[in-house]
Amino acid sequence: LSFENKNIILNEGANIYDLYRSSKYYKNPYCILVFRDPRDIFSEFKYKSAFSYPKSDVEIFCDWYLSSMQKVENQKLGNLNILKIQFEDFINDNNKILKKISEFLSIYIEPGNKKFDFHKSKKNIFRYKKLLTNDELLIIEKKLSKYLFK
Repeated sequence: LSFENKNIILNEGANIYDLYRSSKYYKNPYCILVFRDPRDIFSEFKYKSAFSYPKSDVEIFCDWYLSSMQKVENQKLGNLNILKIQFEDFINDNNKILKKISEFLSIYIEPGNKKFDFHKSKKNIFRYKKLLTNDELLIIEKKLSKYLFK
């Protein structure tokens, strides 16, 4: 089996906290970073069994999230090819974002040939509006305003 002259796509093929060093073994790597509104992340953690993440304390979650994002933002990226997209944009305007990804990777993505269920995922965005308390929302919106989906 030969992979020469083939594009290979890996899900989580590099460490988001050290993209440059963890992708240095790939020839000409392209990284797509997908960010999600922290309110939805917290609402998911709060109601699912996410044992390795801050689960029910919104203050601890905000500190963890801020620390994680600072690691991502402060790393040295060298000359990596990086595309940052917002999960909510990907779901709400998928044709536009798929075109952006297609152009970034210089590959053709056939319109309509999507193996991702956008309709199902659409039900999962903005769930925080139903699941979080007003106090939790105020804390997240104050501490993580820079990362909220507008």
